[in-house]
Amino acid sequence: MNKNFFTLATLESKQFSDFPRALNKAEMRNPYKALSKLFKQHTPEKWLAKFKYLLDDACAKNADVFYENPLEVYLALSKLFEAAHLIQVREIGHIRKWR
Repeated sequence: MNKNFFTLATLESKQFSDFPRALNKAEMRNPYKALSKLFKQHTPEKWLAKFKYLLDDACAKNADVFYENPLEVYLALSKLFEAAHLIQVREIGHIRKWR
């Protein structure tokens, strides 16, 4: 795969440190699919609430009980960050290169 599709040339980075790991092939080709799937599961406000509940649970004195599934929130955030990164690289980062 062409490294220019998942990393900015202006950043010092290693090829495989920026490579998406949480996205499947279809989502890597079209990161908007990942966003669509995430926001069909829950609204952005609901994801934010789940994240806040998870943080509250982790910081609580009785942190052995989680009311949110930590793995679900982690995987969703990973997909969100990776999809947003790919969109930024492909649609914003490479535009600056041509100016």
